[in-house]
Amino acid sequence: MQADATIASNSLERIDFAVLGMPIAHSLSPRIHAQFAEACGIALNYRALEITPADLAAFLSHSHQQGARGFNLTMPHKQTVLALCSELSPHAKAACAVNTLIRSGSGWRGDNTDGIGFVRDITHRHHFELKAARVLMVGAGGAASGLVPALLDAEIAQLHIANRSIEKASELAARWSCTTPVVAHSLSELADLPTFALLINASGAGYHELEFSLPETLLSASGMAYDLSYGKAAIPFLRWACEIECTAVDGLGMLIEQAAEAFYLWHGVRVDTSSIWGELRAQV
Repeated sequence: MQADATIASNSLERIDFAVLGMPIAHSLSPRIHAQFAEACGIALNYRALEITPADLAAFLSHSHQQGARGFNLTMPHKQTVLALCSELSPHAKAACAVNTLIRSGSGWRGDNTDGIGFVRDITHRHHFELKAARVLMVGAGGAASGLVPALLDAEIAQLHIANRSIEKASELAARWSCTTPVVAHSLSELADLPTFALLINASGAGYHELEFSLPETLLSASGMAYDLSYGKAAIPFLRWACEIECTAVDGLGMLIEQAAEAFYLWHGVRVDTSSIWGELRAQV
């Protein structure tokens, strides 16, 4: 589905649900939510809208006035939208990032379903044991923020966060005061780190068609490389993972599972994700 053009804040168009991002043309969210709705017998108006960061506040204000019911958010809005929420769920507060908005009387309630979606996918679908695992995450933006509390709740042994800007990685790591070590690194330090059981790509490099060149020693022989993106954006990282002969997984399953949780927040209905997973996996 192609994304709509940027919607002006004074548009008279009524939108019930949508995914907001920039870019957004690649998004499978409208298709996923349409299939969820069809399976549950719910009439749904859900679209993909390209909204610039400069237009986000005006768009959300106008949409609330027009009776919109909920939005998903993707790059680059997950952290900037925090200031636009009238309230935040515990998940959103812990993550310091929002990927789901639910209409409230006073404005928008921000929630975060990314961590739940990731854990469901990697543990239930890919049978990876998170407990006691040593984890490295590349990237320190909104996508990474959404995963940290879920990873810590899963009782991993250690979390290392690497980013081009070590300041941003350090800022993310410093939010957590717990028994699980959370350590920040610059990308230049990766060659000196020991092996990990799980390597998560939470950067947006794939969207800019940047190649990955990471040390081959980062993953153990039985390790898993997991890209939070899917489709074309996941190719550079997955290519690197295949070259070092480890298990390579993209974020399609996480996308479906986080969408299922958002669908539940909006409609109060739990959906079976297995059929849409099989259908989309055959195509993506």
